[in-house]
Amino acid sequence: MKKIELPIVGLRHHEFGHTLPSLFRSAVGNVVFLSIERHNAAEPNAVVAYLKGKCLGYVRTGEWREMAQAALETTERGVMMCKVVSTNSELREVWVELMMQEGMHCS
Repeated sequence: MKKIELPIVGLRHHEFGHTLPSLFRSAVGNVVFLSIERHNAAEPNAVVAYLKGKCLGYVRTGEWREMAQAALETTERGVMMCKVVSTNSELREVWVELMMQEGMHCS
């Protein structure tokens, strides 16, 4: 298995924005689901992250988003499960770990 860590950003603009201190204290170890948000008019290839059924934020643009998109495109349902491995309250980021099978290619 190959591990990829991805930053989730935009936290203060979504469901957990009003509880960020609590989120940063309790997020590690939780399951997050990623999917491509194709109906997003501003960014049709945005990769959205859900925690406990609520929008957590989005995978940061650039190489991280490209890796997440490539991984998601290999799935039947377009959804991948990740685990929160760290948080950074100063940068307002949650980092998730995506486990990928060997042979999956993410540029």
